[in-house]
Amino acid sequence: MLEWLSAPWEESRTRAASEALKAPYTALHLEHPYGDFAEPTRLCAAGADLWQVATRILDGPMRYYRVRWEAGFRFTMMDISQKPFPDCTVQDPRSEVDPPFLSRDLLKPAGATQ
Repeated sequence: MLEWLSAPWEESRTRAASEALKAPYTALHLEHPYGDFAEPTRLCAAGADLWQVATRILDGPMRYYRVRWEAGFRFTMMDISQKPFPDCTVQDPRSEVDPPFLSRDLLKPAGATQ
């Protein structure tokens, strides 16, 4: 989220589902945003690749981001809301431990079994 919000719109738009996200992007954009992730990441029922991520930028209100996570760590911003998305309720158990990109499975050499 923070990387998407801090990049220039011309870059962030390539990772946005639609031009409709320009208005909330503009309202939240900071060159050097600082925020916390006070709530766990949640899987959305609308699709196995859709996730809700919540963050609070600086001392502002909590915002909820619906993000499409595709293979190869490709992320697309789908929607931004001031309220949690009602279909995003399944907490990702990995959100309380190391992020997925630090997973041992990803660090194994190709073809390794352990």
